[in-house]
Amino acid sequence: MGNPYPSAIDFNQVSKAGLQNAYYLWDPQLGTYGGYQTFTGGPVYSATPGGGSYNNGNYVIESGQAFFVRATGGGGSISFTENCKVAGSNLVTRGFGPGKRLRTSLYSLPNNTTHLIDGTLIEFDETFSNDVDDMDALKMNNFGENIGIRKNGRNLSVEFRSDLVPTDTLFYALGQLSRQTYQLTLVTEGLEQPGIVAFFEDLYLQTSTALNLNGTTNIAFTIDANATSSRFDRFRIVFKQLVPVPVTFTNITAVWENKDARVTWQVENEINIDHYELEKSADGRLFNKIATVTATGSSTYSNLDRQAFVGDNFYRVRSVGQNGEASYSEIVQLSSGKEMESITVYPNPVKSGVVGLMMYNQPAGDYLVKLYGINGQLLYTQRFFHPGGTGKKDIRVGAVIARGLYRLEISRPGNTRVLLKLLFD
Repeated sequence: MGNPYPSAIDFNQVSKAGLQNAYYLWDPQLGTYGGYQTFTGGPVYSATPGGGSYNNGNYVIESGQAFFVRATGGGGSISFTENCKVAGSNLVTRGFGPGKRLRTSLYSLPNNTTHLIDGTLIEFDETFSNDVDDMDALKMNNFGENIGIRKNGRNLSVEFRSDLVPTDTLFYALGQLSRQTYQLTLVTEGLEQPGIVAFFEDLYLQTSTALNLNGTTNIAFTIDANATSSRFDRFRIVFKQLVPVPVTFTNITAVWENKDARVTWQVENEINIDHYELEKSADGRLFNKIATVTATGSSTYSNLDRQAFVGDNFYRVRSVGQNGEASYSEIVQLSSGKEMESITVYPNPVKSGVVGLMMYNQPAGDYLVKLYGINGQLLYTQRFFHPGGTGKKDIRVGAVIARGLYRLEISRPGNTRVLLKLLFD
């Protein structure tokens, strides 16, 4: 069968006859290749084996989602009505990771505006090859300006290559540029890693610009009367091994202070250090900066993370020298303990209209969420089932909520309420 509505439905509200009180959903996030979840019980169904897309007590059938039912005898019937619909939705498809990529866009600058002309893309993964193969896309030359990726005597528009190493160099190929000023915009995602730095080199001007490995770098350049300024191999990106800065991390620890995480690190030989950057990750691989601490010559530094994750928290410290050089501490892990019992919102300010409820050791049962404006006007309600314990529930209130301060009221089992202040960004 298929859910015919543009909203999730509750199987308990579906009109049916001659069918078992069970249904089956394919979960692509279960195991290595996906698997079937069996839902039984009712009126609140539970998934077996659970986990995957259904590890938070979710049991609804999403919009357009197919499901299986089984007849108890010679046949059965099923029909859908408006009463089947429920509010909210959950991600039940295979998600893609952040990825590692470099996108380069070539712009002309007529009348002080940017006009996109051409571009390239490089995807990095350990499963890709550094040879030119069938995964790579050859460049189709434009009638006007061109930019491509030079690789093994071929010109590519898209390259799939192995993970970065400090000895890598990426070569660009330019073509048919005219005498004017252009801009290259280089957007990187997930390329930052300990021990590697990158520099964008201009062989005509003999300049080298540090490349942001997890963000955007803009490079303006001009084609002038000198023919060398339009040489096809003018630009390249060179990756290098990071030179350690003169500081030694001797210790890093993370401990709970109520529901907050206190990270402390100790250093020796602090010479010409400008500041420290505290970074956090949920998986120990992909880190984001959460705080900056100015270097003061002390041997011990500390910072309080007031938005610790449910479950695992991984922390590391990046030291940044006055010359821009950097080095990293070891990684320390901190996991939420059983003593924590609360409901918080992460992140706060709320972004993209999604309120993330972090539920620490909360009782099982039905929860009712109400969002109020600062003037007391009720703007949104949603009811959901929490299976108990610690977990996260995303409340998708939508992008129509304006920026500002709001109040969230959560009614939970036992006739207790939790009141939270939210800031929508």
